[in-house]
Amino acid sequence: MKVLLLLISISFVFTAYAEDNTNRVFPSSDQDTYFRVALEKANGVDVRAQVIPAEIIATLEKQGKTVRPSRTDANVSYWAFFKNGDFATCDIINDPSKAHLSYEKLEALFARAPHDGTKWTNRSDHSIVVGERLYSVTSDGAETTIALLQGDKEVYHYLGVFITSPQPSPGPATETSEPGASIIEPLQAVLAAADRPEGITGTFRLQVKNAGRQEGWLYLDSEEDYHDPRCLVVALPPSAAQDLGRLLGDDPVVSLRSRTIKVSGTALRTKIVFFSKGVKTDKYYFQTQVRLDDVSLLQIIP
Repeated sequence: MKVLLLLISISFVFTAYAEDNTNRVFPSSDQDTYFRVALEKANGVDVRAQVIPAEIIATLEKQGKTVRPSRTDANVSYWAFFKNGDFATCDIINDPSKAHLSYEKLEALFARAPHDGTKWTNRSDHSIVVGERLYSVTSDGAETTIALLQGDKEVYHYLGVFITSPQPSPGPATETSEPGASIIEPLQAVLAAADRPEGITGTFRLQVKNAGRQEGWLYLDSEEDYHDPRCLVVALPPSAAQDLGRLLGDDPVVSLRSRTIKVSGTALRTKIVFFSKGVKTDKYYFQTQVRLDDVSLLQIIP
């Protein structure tokens, strides 16, 4: 399964209060700047519904599951404004240890972010353009509101804070997940990753309903049909697949089928191209995958 990660093109207009320079935080070319989204709410347009079917969002939210930041540590988003003009985003789902990252830890988180997508630039009128979307930005001194604009109307709100210089993290002191930390279910992972190109990082739980090999790689699937868009796939390269086989003392394709496992890593959207008689075709589909290079990050649940 490939992780649906989309770099969303965004345009920001940042409006700050002249009498309160401490809250006039704008990305600059001097240092990378980050924005932590604590709350998202629709105000006429549901941005999440543009990449996740609205009926699925409604179903998950009725079940009490997190689909977007809602002022809990179960779901937060981070935006990165790189000093070279690149822009990237990352969702953290059900990993409270990463819900309040410091500047230094955000630099580490985004160290492997792609730099071939959306760009941002400052404008002389104290506004910022990122991609093609336009946002207004206001601050009450404690929190910043970034609002998606359609004409003059604010249609979607992001509330949070900018992180612009090294500072102690207000959250847990370590990024190691606690034993009781929440985990991400397959469908939740697929939906949450749908609009984030950097993927969704956390601990995933799935029942292995199917398993197989291809060119030495081992694939553990949460659905019987790995083409199913709800499927989360744990993909182990040949060396890790061999390590897992030695650890289990058996063929993982056989011994892990129907077993429930937990895996820590990052779920990413992957494009799978179809081949016909060894020739690459123009047909493809997307699958959400968690690549596992270290088998110590896989746990079999009794």
